[in-house]
Amino acid sequence: ICSKYLSDGETVSSSRIREALTSGRLAEAKKLLGYDFFVSGTVSKGFQNGGKLGFKTANIDDTEGRALPPDGVYAGRTYIDNKAYVSVINIGKNPTFDGKKRTIEAHLLDFDKELYGKHIKIEFCKFLRKEKRFGGIEELKEQISNDAERTRTEMREFQSVIMAAGMGTRMKSELPKVLHKVCGKSLVKWVLKAAEEAGSKSSCVIVGHKAELVKEALGN
Repeated sequence: ICSKYLSDGETVSSSRIREALTSGRLAEAKKLLGYDFFVSGTVSKGFQNGGKLGFKTANIDDTEGRALPPDGVYAGRTYIDNKAYVSVINIGKNPTFDGKKRTIEAHLLDFDKELYGKHIKIEFCKFLRKEKRFGGIEELKEQISNDAERTRTEMREFQSVIMAAGMGTRMKSELPKVLHKVCGKSLVKWVLKAAEEAGSKSSCVIVGHKAELVKEALGN
């Protein structure tokens, strides 16, 4: 038995996560889960429409009973043998081809190997657009190309290096400068929060003056 875990004053529960996910609130679902939502499964042979368009996709059609984001196009990653590939992900029925079955398919950027029978993990990071029926193949190809370019932009990764070695001289204090609080939060934690919200994959904090105090305040 463990006590309730709260986020923003509300209990974190599976029903709350499912509701955020199926409503398309990926950022909220990620916060509650502690990681980007993903599905895993074995790549099956679909209708091969992606290959005909010049955009091969890895298909997972075992969607029965799964909690999933709404139909549409997403930017994310596909993991194969623990290696991540930036991907354009589609959930839906391929209305342009009059599809009837809901599938999940991922077009891996800069990847051109066969994946049939492979076990993969598809991670959803950002919603791009709703699924729609296009007037023809060329119109669809142009849109997929645009989706791929937007995905490259959205999924650019960077890390942050935060200088946190200063003394508290200007504050006339023995406490390290970065541990002084503004609105209840230390200066260094405000900077870490800003880096995370800007999309930083990870942050490295460089400490100096009374380093052990700063390390203790930051925990992990």
